[in-house]
Amino acid sequence: MDAKNINDFDVETKTGSLRVRVMYLENGLIILLSDSSKFRLGNTAVSIPEGRGRNEPTSTTLFSNAIDSTLARTLAERISSWTEQACILVVSVKDFDRSSTMGVMRALKQHLQQE
Repeated sequence: MDAKNINDFDVETKTGSLRVRVMYLENGLIILLSDSSKFRLGNTAVSIPEGRGRNEPTSTTLFSNAIDSTLARTLAERISSWTEQACILVVSVKDFDRSSTMGVMRALKQHLQQE
């Protein structure tokens, strides 16, 4: 994977700054969110876009708890809808709440529309 296929940027939320890494693959995206300078494994959501008899994206989560998984799945599903590609989203954020999710969602939508 070339560096041109990987973008890093920061998102300011009400709870602080989050680091974002977007990796563009031939058939999808891998997006990492972190509340530190290093990326790590965390709550993981996988989503595929609508199609083949589905009216909306389909998703599942790994390494998660209830509220975090709902927020991560929602974000991954939105990304799949916008890009019409599969999305793996890894969220390594201690206090990932609805407000943080909305801030990240706006920043990612803007970033992905520029690409």
